Amino acid sequence: QRWEEVSVASAGGANLGWPCREGPRATPFYPDLTPAFGGCEVMGATVEPALAFSHIWADSSAPVHQRGNAISPGPFYTHTQFPEAWRGRFVFGDFYRGWIEAARFDAADRFVASDVLATGMNGPVDYAIEPGTGWLYVACIIDDTVRRIRWAPVADVGPAAPRLALSPPSPNPARGGTSFTLALSGWTDNDWTGG
Repeated sequence: QRWEEVSVASAGGANLGWPCREGPRATPFYPDLTPAFGGCEVMGATVEPALAFSHIWADSSAPVHQRGNAISPGPFYTHTQFPEAWRGRFVFGDFYRGWIEAARFDAADRFVASDVLATGMNGPVDYAIEPGTGWLYVACIIDDTVRRIRWAPVADVGPAAPRLALSPPSPNPARGGTSFTLALSGWTDNDWTGG
């Protein structure tokens, strides 16, 4: 089984276990290679990954039950375009599966939560934050695009009373002008003009 991982190194020189460990487990084939590449038995303590994604079984991935195949690391988001709860999060994505997430860690660098930031990306491989706006840009190598991710909240206003109805435009499609009708459910003193 193959793994993808996100590890946190608080200081330089941390032993993340590669190539003797991959994800949460020892790499079974590495010590058995020919010629022999030993040393796993004497490598010392390793830093456990904060996130481990199985290539095959989502239930084996921890602590997020999601498959991953090629993790691409991004920045820590520190700007104000996203709401407060998203600031300081580590942005990363999966090249093969096309998702991007934002993970939150506590003051001791322990994983707290990860939320989906985007899906349907075509091979996210690199990330940048525009300093002036705080928008997150993602380079997607499969379709050769640079995509902007910005916060666009959706207002939930609940069901509205049926006060007006708008007909479909006619003709549709149209090269020039088009027309539609607006039906009101009652009398109104308001004037409306359209152009």
